[in-house]
Amino acid sequence: MIFVMTENSVLKDDKKKKTNMVPAGALTRWKAITVLSWLLLSLVAFYLANQLTVGEEYQPEQVDIPAHWDGNAESFREIKDFVDAVSNEENPDFVQEDQRIALIDFDGCLFSETDPIPAEWKVYIYRVLEDPDYKDKATKEEVNLANHIKSAGEKRSIPDSLRKEYEAVSGNVFYGMSAQEYVDYVRAVLDRPSEGFYNVNANSEYYTPMVSMYYYLRDRGFKVYLISESNRRLMRAITEAAFWMEFDQSQIIGSDYNYTEDEFDAIGCGYANFCTGKSKIEKVIEEIGQKPILYIGHSMDDVGLMDYITIDNPHRALGAMVCLDDQYREYSDLKKAEKLATVCKVKGWVAISVKNDWMEVFGDRIKKR
Repeated sequence: MIFVMTENSVLKDDKKKKTNMVPAGALTRWKAITVLSWLLLSLVAFYLANQLTVGEEYQPEQVDIPAHWDGNAESFREIKDFVDAVSNEENPDFVQEDQRIALIDFDGCLFSETDPIPAEWKVYIYRVLEDPDYKDKATKEEVNLANHIKSAGEKRSIPDSLRKEYEAVSGNVFYGMSAQEYVDYVRAVLDRPSEGFYNVNANSEYYTPMVSMYYYLRDRGFKVYLISESNRRLMRAITEAAFWMEFDQSQIIGSDYNYTEDEFDAIGCGYANFCTGKSKIEKVIEEIGQKPILYIGHSMDDVGLMDYITIDNPHRALGAMVCLDDQYREYSDLKKAEKLATVCKVKGWVAISVKNDWMEVFGDRIKKR
């Protein structure tokens, strides 16, 4: 065996000589292990650095599978097949970039609305029941609506009639506020701990797989719009606060307040329009000016708009629904999710199962209360 002598080998004691002798082969193995360990740590660091987490700055790069999706899920494979086809110039279904438009529903699809109620309703409840500058001025109808919403949220059972009641009553509580005052107000109310989840504020409850999907589409030449029944200014307030999003605020479609007669920038009485049902279609026609080729929704209220986009579209088009069927990581209504999945099957749309198709919902740190 070959030995490499250390400086102690000059000692005359033969026992000490042998004790301080290090086999050359052992040194080689040690160096190899050190190099391999360094490479492994580098790979792990690279992997972690490239995992998209809400609140982190996005680093643009094309990926075959958006972060937090199961790449083997049927829903993702259908979306990927569609995206690959319309973005490949050699494919007969290719769509030019200026017509490659996607539409994603905001509440319940990109951003949670089960904490235990939509973000807009949280702001309304605070204004009517807690805000010292307004609660004593609130009308009986406004207070009754706020209590009704609060009770429905506590029971985690929100009737469809509540949305119509909200549309009819809620429009006056911010009368006289300017656009910026309203935005600042929304941010202050939502910049508080979530009621339904640990380790997150109410303004950051984004579904990380859908955030990844947003970038996945954008990186493939899609212009992505957000649409919701929620107030447009509220959505702007939330998305502007999410510095990672790099989002064009002109690509938000939602409900709009009236303005006062004497001041254009001040909120007036009620809504000028409410973005729900058929009016969603009208909004898309007016504000986009052409049919999107992809729509991802999350409720039966989205069926009409999904039909509009997928039927008689001059391009290949795809509809998908996020089915909230995970009771462990989300506050889901399994009956509604099952009904939505059935509609998707009948219509030929993609049913996205939160339970089966998403590797995570919000992030590892965010848990249900």
